[in-house]
Amino acid sequence: MKTGIKVLIGALAFVVTNAYAAEFMTKLEFEKVESQYTKNR
Repeated sequence: MKTGIKVLIGALAFVVTNAYAAEFMTKLEFEKVESQYTKNR
């Protein structure tokens, strides 16, 4: 039972970290595209 809880917590932490990383990358990409767009205009 203990290992199951550990796995569950690990999986949860992994998902949260991935979601945060994805959001962070999207923000960086958006800013990069935005700066390119304003530069070309």
